[in-house]
Amino acid sequence: MKRIFFIFILLMVTACSKSDYRARKKIVIRPVKKTIIISINFDFDKSDIRAVDQGKLDKFISKLESLRGNIGIEGHTDTWGNYSYNDELSFRRAVATKEYLEKTMNPDHYDIQISGRGEYDSLVEEKTTLDMLKNRRVKITFKENFKM
Repeated sequence: MKRIFFIFILLMVTACSKSDYRARKKIVIRPVKKTIIISINFDFDKSDIRAVDQGKLDKFISKLESLRGNIGIEGHTDTWGNYSYNDELSFRRAVATKEYLEKTMNPDHYDIQISGRGEYDSLVEEKTTLDMLKNRRVKITFKENFKM
């Protein structure tokens, strides 16, 4: 008898909560904001965009054609050289990347911020020349920005 009573109460509570829930439920569809992150690499002690990475940047730009938003460009170096030189070199890499983007896209549609991080925020511990190449990079982050 107790089981039947318990099941009856449980069914009543469940039935009532579903009808109330459906009546109060509001469906809101929000657009998804896109985030796109890419990295390009640099030759030792250089801030020129490599030909192999120009294609990567062009593909990145083509993804942004219909989007508006913020672009963060962060330059990095390997650990060779002193701190101040690496800070300067990483900033030059960020500037070169920004200039490339501005040449090939409409900069009015984007808020572009650049920074040089020097040898801080390494991707990998440097044990080989390939590790050093991985750390000589610019990280580009696009975050879509639109008003609702």
